Formats: sequence, structure tokens, C-alpha cells
Amino acid sequence: MRTLNHKKTTGIWLEFPNDPTFKLNIRPLNILSMNKPPTATETTQNEIWEWFNYILVDWSGYIDEESKMIECNEEMKKLVFNFDQDVVSFCIEQATKLRNEIVTVEEADNLKKSAGGEVANSAS
Repeated sequence: MRTLNHKKTTGIWLEFPNDPTFKLNIRPLNILSMNKPPTATETTQNEIWEWFNYILVDWSGYIDEESKMIECNEEMKKLVFNFDQDVVSFCIEQATKLRNEIVTVEEADNLKKSAGGEVANSAS
């Protein structure tokens, strides 16, 4: 039996490390938004921007220099993308983890097995 944890596909709120007042709503990377894995060394800035824009749904507790709340929209996401690499890295890392949690470890192990029950050769 397979279970799709679809609740995680819409995004979950995560606390930013060492700042409990700053939270990000992040959804997992999906196949349609990725034409290569986020760990690929030849990834372009445009591809990373597309991922970031897709996976970051919302934020709470992001303020400007005048202590005013910053709205999460594409314009502000572009500023964050260009000037706050800690947030970008965190979002992509967490989105990758979320993607991996949609199918459990047990189910992923089962996917590696051939129809006869042997572990399939993963050297491809």
C-alpha cells in the first residue's frame, strides 16, 4: 500500500534557525519546477530563482529597516533572493527535505527492490 502525504505538498510553516519570530511557509520542490536536482553543479541563477519563488509560499516576521512588516510577494522575494542567501539556502534545503518526506523511507526502500524482492542495482 502506498500513501501520498499530500498535506506536505501545499507548504508547512518552519521556524528559521535561531530566530523564533521569523517563520517561512515552504512547500516541496516538485517535478514540474525542477529540470535538474537542486544539488546539480551546473544550476543557473534563473533556475534557483524559479525554485525559490515556487517553494516560498509566505513568511511571517520579516521586517525592514524601519521595523515594518515586509509583505511576501514576488517583488520582495526577488530582493530576498538577491540579498539574503541564508534564507534562500534554508528554503531550498527544507523544500528538498519535504520532497523526500512525501514518500516514507520504508516505501522508498521498497521502490529499490525488484519484483522478486532483491535490492535493485542502483549503479546507473
